[in-house]
Order: sequence, then structure tokens, then C-alpha cells
Amino acid sequence: MYQQFAVTIAISVMISAFNALTLSPALASILLKPRQEGRKKSLAARGFGLFNKFFGRTTDSFVNTSRVLIHKSIFAMIGLLLVAAVAVYLGRSLPGGFIPTEDQGYMFLALQLPDGASAQRTDAAEQKISDALLKTPGVEGVIAVNNFSLLTQVQSTNAGFFFVNLKPWDTRKTKEQQLEYIQSHLQQQLAANPDGIAFAFPPPSIPGIGTSGGVTMILEDRSGSDDPATLTKNAFGFLGALSKRPEIAAAIPSYQPAVPQLYADVDKEKALQQQVDLSTIYTTMQTFMGGELLQSLWPPVADIC
Repeated sequence: MYQQFAVTIAISVMISAFNALTLSPALASILLKPRQEGRKKSLAARGFGLFNKFFGRTTDSFVNTSRVLIHKSIFAMIGLLLVAAVAVYLGRSLPGGFIPTEDQGYMFLALQLPDGASAQRTDAAEQKISDALLKTPGVEGVIAVNNFSLLTQVQSTNAGFFFVNLKPWDTRKTKEQQLEYIQSHLQQQLAANPDGIAFAFPPPSIPGIGTSGGVTMILEDRSGSDDPATLTKNAFGFLGALSKRPEIAAAIPSYQPAVPQLYADVDKEKALQQQVDLSTIYTTMQTFMGGELLQSLWPPVADIC
């Protein structure tokens, strides 16, 4: 966002400087030529004359008002205090933030079950949440996606997310049907979910800033160690530090070292003798297992959203 604004401001300043040094002086020399009173005034001249009269009257009114306020400084200070009080009241009553949350007519909901949970267990938990969402005032429809995490962009059997479509804005008139109330109401219900962790969140106000309005961080082990325990220790230590920050609402890692895993040792020499491409072997295994196999993981990385 800052880069876009910087480019916009830089280009605007360049165009403005070029206009101020070339076009504006030439245009002023044409428009501000002295006119002879004896000549018949054109339509443009009459328009400029009316504008000058209006501008002169406005200037005189401003000067007279300023003269009165200078002599009646107590009234000017009272008016200034009233304006300041109204500004403070509006600043505290109106919602604020770096990027305020907007009601875009839909929201997301993420579900995370314990590591190693089966797809059937996740599907049953999603069905319960879908039924609860459809009974929530202001919700028009729900689309559940199994075995995928929107926050971490990782396919896993213990994750799922929901597209929650809200009713049109003109039909959601009551307080209970507004985005903030719907989100807080869902948070109260999802907090007591025994199946796993679930929470609702709106889409980012500016697309492209974070996965869900936050930021995405990559933790990379560059020490040269091939021990996953080192990355695990640093990753969860980093998460613990993030949880202590008051401005961080939630931090969800895609790195899940506690998930049960199977290691497949491919005989590369035999595959070379039989003229079988290694990528074909991995693709075949991926198709049968329904997951994604990484041929190599170096350097080790952990994605934290």
C-alpha cells in the first residue's frame, strides 16, 4: 500500500511541477491581460467580472467577521472549544483503526481440529458449524470447503474453512444483522466448540494485505542444521513471543511437526535402471495418497500467518 501511494504522489508532484512551470504561466498571461474599458466585453469577461464581484464580497465578509472575532475573542475561544469537543466526541464514538473493517457482504470462518484428525471427523464438525451458521440472523448461505486451510494455504485432513454469504445490506436493518454483531455472536458460539478451534473473520478491506487482513511471516532455518527439532523449537518460541503482543489477535502456523507421517524411501538407482522419471513416481504416490509430497525440503521453512 505504501509503495502504491509513494508512486502516486511522486508522479503527481512531477506533473504538478511541470504544469506550474510551463502551462500555468502561459495560461495566466492569456487570461490576465488588461482589458480596455471602451471595448465591448465578451461573455468570458462578463463571467470573470461576476466572479471577481463574488470573490470580493466573500473577502470583505471574511475580513469583517475576523475583525469582530478579534475584538470578541472570548466568543471565538468558546466556539473553538465547542468545535474541539465535538471532534473529540466523534473521534471516540466512531470506529477507528489503521484499516477499518468494512461490511462487504460476506465473511470467512476457519476450522482447525487436532493434528492427525481424520477427514470424516472434520466433515462431521463442519456439518455442525454449517447448521449453526444457517440459523444465525443475517446469514443467507454457507459454502464449506473440506481439508484445506485458507489461512495457511495448506491441504490437511484436520482443517476446513467456510464462505459465509450475508443477506443484502438493505434487508439487514437491525443491530443483530450487522457484520460486527454477527461476528461477535459467532465467536461466542464457536468458543464452546468441542471439536476444535473455529473463529470467524471478515475479508481484508484492501485485497492483498495479508491472508485475512493481517500479515504473513516466513521463518527459515539458516543455521545449516537438518534436525526438525531445531526448527520446531524456534517456530513455537516465535509463536509464544507473538502471543504476548497485545496487537496480535491470533497467529496460526502451517508447520505441524506433531502430525503422524510416513517416510517413503524411493530407490533412485532402480528407477534410473528402469528409465522411470522420479517426478512420475512422486506424482503417482501423490495421486494415490491424496496429498502433496515434497522431494526435498532445504532450507527448512515454517509459514506463520
